Amino acid sequence: MILKIISVLKIYKDIYGTNHTKEYIYIIAITLFGIFSMRFPKSSISTIYVIITAALQLFAMDPAGAYDWYVDARIMVVEPDYIPNSIALQIDQNAGTCSSGQFLNYYPQGSTATDKANNINAVLSSLITGLSTQRTIRIFGNNSGCVVTNLWMLR
Repeated sequence: MILKIISVLKIYKDIYGTNHTKEYIYIIAITLFGIFSMRFPKSSISTIYVIITAALQLFAMDPAGAYDWYVDARIMVVEPDYIPNSIALQIDQNAGTCSSGQFLNYYPQGSTATDKANNINAVLSSLITGLSTQRTIRIFGNNSGCVVTNLWMLR
């Protein structure tokens, strides 16, 4: 059982990095509930654990603890000059302590150079789509350095 938890945590660490303690706790809880409910598949208690597991997975989907703020905004400027190291962008809303029109910075995420290159290309594509269509994007970030951590394209 502990080996299963460790393997899940290693995969999660490779994908998301090391700075997500809250998410690691959710992963451990999800794994423990899943293992326990599999041992008693016909008992009514397993139904409760399945519901709890699903609820914990919903909490783990949010980039919890990985950001100071989020805002629904439109992209005003995309500055790709710094690729592959970063992308600078401006939005039409205040974001935490970062004022509207101030440059926000996105740094590529991933454990390998290939992962980082793929990540920054996907983010650049999303930002250009948001800029050209004027669709709203939910942007998550940190106040320190006005760093963007996640982007969600909204309808």
